Amino acid sequence: MSHRSTHDDITIRLAVLNDCESIGDLHFKTHKQSFSKFASPSWIKARTNPSYIKFWCDHLAKQDPSERTWKAERGGCIVGTVSIIPLERSTKIFHPRYHHGIAPGRMACLRLMYVDPDEQRNGIGRILMEKVKGYLSSTGYQLATLITHVANKEARSFYQRMGWELDEIFKAQVPEFFPEPENMRQRARYRYLLSH
Repeated sequence: MSHRSTHDDITIRLAVLNDCESIGDLHFKTHKQSFSKFASPSWIKARTNPSYIKFWCDHLAKQDPSERTWKAERGGCIVGTVSIIPLERSTKIFHPRYHHGIAPGRMACLRLMYVDPDEQRNGIGRILMEKVKGYLSSTGYQLATLITHVANKEARSFYQRMGWELDEIFKAQVPEFFPEPENMRQRARYRYLLSH
């Protein structure tokens, strides 16, 4: 059931290890529903909820102090998530093609942004993005990147509305993500330039 968000009913907090099951459930639900628009039926069918929970338990347990993962909550339920990590700690495919001469230590990447499909278009993604932009600006980052599937038109449209610019389209399997068939490896990298 969809609710119209008033922003007052959404709380943004840092995620903790005890959130891994709820966030894993959210990630699983998002892939099953949102990715069905472009992923193969066999890839969708192969998803298992326990693998997503394990992914998030590992991610939150190993998170470096320089990284942040936020959760958006409504009524005590997690309805969105997003992570920011220094670009230096990420795989090479997150590195921008055009970096405007900015030092690597001043770049970050946005990862693992998911909003419950039943809650999309209620402003939760925008609230999470505002949190990310505020954090990036307050900590001295000058450029951020993110990657999404080229076929994920809804996500790409959202990022563009939020001010992200296309950096490059390329083909790759993200090493730490779930294995994907060849037809899902077309990626779009976006960059967001912060003014300081």
